[in-house]
Amino acid sequence: MNGPRTSPRGLAAISAATSRCASVIASGVSRGNLDCIVRIIRLVVADLLLGIHFAIAAFIVGGLVLVWAGAALGWRWVRNAWLRYLHLAAIAFVAAEALLGAACPLTVWEDLLRGGLRPESFIARWAHRLLYYQAPEWIFTAGYVAWTLATLITLRLVPPRRKAA
Repeated sequence: MNGPRTSPRGLAAISAATSRCASVIASGVSRGNLDCIVRIIRLVVADLLLGIHFAIAAFIVGGLVLVWAGAALGWRWVRNAWLRYLHLAAIAFVAAEALLGAACPLTVWEDLLRGGLRPESFIARWAHRLLYYQAPEWIFTAGYVAWTLATLITLRLVPPRRKAA
């Protein structure tokens, strides 16, 4: 797992390339500078995708936790049908991807924009980076499936409210 984005030498190379591009862009846009501009735009878009991806992961994890808390505390919004079924669809999609062995499209797009594909999933990559822990993919797949089942059980125990007819 010592690719260009994880090794200190790779990170230094990316930083140096970005610094060179920043100084080239400051000197004015020309045909030769276009490569640097495109590289920076790709990195910005990749970072935006990463932010969206992280927000989706936070919605999946935090959404279920908030539904449990909201049910205990009497929060009405946790029974919103749109929110609950969107939440179920999000985690079911992630679990289905994992069970089928498919890479998440957001992870693939981000890696393509950054210049290289990575074999592990989004959660596996960030779990390793944030927690310094790496586990086999099957553990993450089991976690996705378990979270999907917990979401389904929660739909039954804390059902969304139906609109009055």
